[in-house]
Amino acid sequence: MGIRARERALIALPAVMPCRRARLVALSLVVAAAVLGPQAAQADWVNDSSRLSEVDACNKAQTLVPAGATVTAMQVRQFNDPQGYGFRCQVRWSTSPKAQPTFMPILFGPVWS
Repeated sequence: MGIRARERALIALPAVMPCRRARLVALSLVVAAAVLGPQAAQADWVNDSSRLSEVDACNKAQTLVPAGATVTAMQVRQFNDPQGYGFRCQVRWSTSPKAQPTFMPILFGPVWS
């Protein structure tokens, strides 16, 4: 059912919604749902750090990636601070169906849960 058909169906049913305000509210909800459509694709970076190893840092970062997202990039860096050295892993993810997965071998493997 197209948007126009939905609009006509809502407007043509005064017995179901006799109040003009209720019809306008219902019509605006239908139009808003049509305009917004399905959830837009999202993308973001997540990062985590570890004092143990790069593997631990990236495993922890991958647990922050939403289910069903595609990992599109990954970076691992070593840092030094007054408490000692550690590793920071950043993982870029996307929920877009057109997202290109990273072809960098992720030695740490996906988190299976």
